[in-house]
Amino acid sequence: MLRRVGLIVLCGLMLLAFGCASTKIAVKTMPSDAEVKLFNYDLDLKDSFTSDKLYEVSNADDFFPEGKDTAVIGIYASKENFSPTLQRFTIRKGQTNEPNTLNMQPLSTEVSIETEPQGARAYFYTSNEDARNDYNAEKAVKFLMNQEIDKGSAGQVKSIHNFNAANKLQYVLPAWTKEENIMITTPFLGKYTKTASAFAHKHIRAIRIVKEGYIPLVAHIEIHPGKVNAFSYKLRPFHTSIKITSDPEGVEIADVRKGSSFGYLGRTPFIKNFSYEECLDRKDQFFRSGKVKLMLEAKKSGYEDEYIETQVNFGEEKSIRVSLRRTSTEITFQSDPPETHVYVQRFSQKNTLKADKSGLELVRLEHWKHLGTTPFTYYMDPSDPLTHNDLFKFSKPGFADQTERFKSGIVNYHKVLEPKGAIEHQYNKSSN
Repeated sequence: MLRRVGLIVLCGLMLLAFGCASTKIAVKTMPSDAEVKLFNYDLDLKDSFTSDKLYEVSNADDFFPEGKDTAVIGIYASKENFSPTLQRFTIRKGQTNEPNTLNMQPLSTEVSIETEPQGARAYFYTSNEDARNDYNAEKAVKFLMNQEIDKGSAGQVKSIHNFNAANKLQYVLPAWTKEENIMITTPFLGKYTKTASAFAHKHIRAIRIVKEGYIPLVAHIEIHPGKVNAFSYKLRPFHTSIKITSDPEGVEIADVRKGSSFGYLGRTPFIKNFSYEECLDRKDQFFRSGKVKLMLEAKKSGYEDEYIETQVNFGEEKSIRVSLRRTSTEITFQSDPPETHVYVQRFSQKNTLKADKSGLELVRLEHWKHLGTTPFTYYMDPSDPLTHNDLFKFSKPGFADQTERFKSGIVNYHKVLEPKGAIEHQYNKSSN
């Protein structure tokens, strides 16, 4: 009987001793002196402290579910210039628990991007060609903004309890979710592990930098894992203009380029400044060419219209001088012999039946418009004016036709016709 009582007392003392034994967690990190956050079985943040110490649980109910002597907890470690890490660990009540050392990888890869001025937008590409031709950034690749938690940690965390509990980490762990974007704003500084950089940055080969009021810049770029990668770019202001003078003055100038013209530009002499915004609206020429492309139409009453195709590089001023030919209102025609007919070449278009009668086809037809019989003065027809380089034909029965091009500003034309069948005397070298 005494022996049974003694066993009962001994068991009671052992239970008392076990119940009073404290629960401890030996948290070690590499490197040491890291900031540690401790999460309970439900991923509630319970405490923060510096690593390499024996942590004692003061309230077991904070860490263990009701009626349980074991619990799976989360231990998160972070330190400046190192990648944070998180591990799952099962602790037992009343024991000294020794999790594995939390190894943090050094953030040995640094990427800094600066621009002058600041506040530019930067996009990343796999080639310079994509960067130059991609106005809408549809071909831009994602860029890793923030270093993520060590691979494997995310899976450990989500298996601690349940998905909803794991989501709590998004609110308490600053590096829980990695951030990727197709665009960054300068200045930018990112730090990564060598492994993360090798994976995230391996395909980046070009950068396109854009800022309102400045010329877009495309440059080659490579990010080397485990290195300090510092990039600096200076943007040129978007001061792009064209200066147009003319002879005579007062010529009306308009851009009539098909698709995206700038319309009326001004009356000479003038300087047209192209704004960043109006060029941006014409994106077909803006990002792809780096030039303002123009088809200039020059007009003034009493002068022939002129067309000039030109382009201005972004950031430059170009000077153009336009010379108009005066429109002739009276032109005299003479010939030897007289009473010669003068014609001007004209063309028209007409629908004619195809040879196989399968349908109509548009045919370009030549005809000669009669101007008069020499000697005469021709008064310009406003509905069909003569233009520079029009072809005249002088024709008289019994004589060979003669042709001449109309030159603006020349108001007198004279032709000598040769009789048909006339013998043309030529010097014969073989007779010597």
